[in-house]
Amino acid sequence: KADLSRLKKLVDKKLASDEVLAHAKTTLDVTRAEEQLQNTRFLRTIIKAPFSGVITERYNETGDVVVSHSHILTMIDPSTLLVKIQLAERWIPLLRIDDKVEIRIDALGEHRHSGTITRIHPTVNPNTRKGIIEITLLSVPENAAAGQLARAELITQPVERLVIPTRAIRHDINGAHVFIIDTEQTDNTTIKKVTFEKGLNFGDMTEVISGKIGRASCRERV
Repeated sequence: KADLSRLKKLVDKKLASDEVLAHAKTTLDVTRAEEQLQNTRFLRTIIKAPFSGVITERYNETGDVVVSHSHILTMIDPSTLLVKIQLAERWIPLLRIDDKVEIRIDALGEHRHSGTITRIHPTVNPNTRKGIIEITLLSVPENAAAGQLARAELITQPVERLVIPTRAIRHDINGAHVFIIDTEQTDNTTIKKVTFEKGLNFGDMTEVISGKIGRASCRERV
C-alpha cells in the first residue's frame, strides 16, 4: 500500500509510468484477496458448539487436518434428554404435540417420570408400518444417561370400539369366529356361527373390526 502511494506521487511528477502504477494496484488487490483467504482459513480452525454440553464421541485429534463440513465431534446436553419410540401407524393420529407421557427408565427402577410429546415424525416406515414419536422429559432424573432403555405410556382420548370377550372367540381355517344367538328367529332359539376380523386386545376384551356381531360397544382408553 505504501509502494502504491509512492508511485502515485511519482506518476503525478511524470517520474513513473502508468503501467508501473497499474501493476502496483494489481499487486495490492491480490495481496488483500490472499489476506481474506487466510483469515477464512483461520476462522475454520475455531469450532464453537451451539450449546454447552458433554463430548460423547471424538473422531479427530488435535493437529489433524479435516475436510470442511466433516463430522468431528458429537455432543449431548445432559440436562435435556428425549425418548424416541416407534409406534404403530394406527395410534399416531390419536396423538398431539404437548400430550403428556409417563416414562419409566429400566436402569432407574420403577419410578415414573413426566414428559411431553415434542415431535411426531411426518412419515411412517413402509416396512414396519411404524412411525417415530419424540418425547422430552420435563425434568431429567439423576443418573439418567443417553442410550438407556425407556418405556413410555401414552394416554390418548377415548375411542368408541366394538369389543367382545376374548374367551368367546374361537379359531378355524377361516379365521376368528364366535357363536351368537340368532335374534331374528321368533319360534325357537338358534345358535349361529359368525366369522369376523379381529382388531386390538384390551385386557380380556378384543376389538371387532368387521363382522355382523352386534351393536354393543365399549369405550376403551388406549
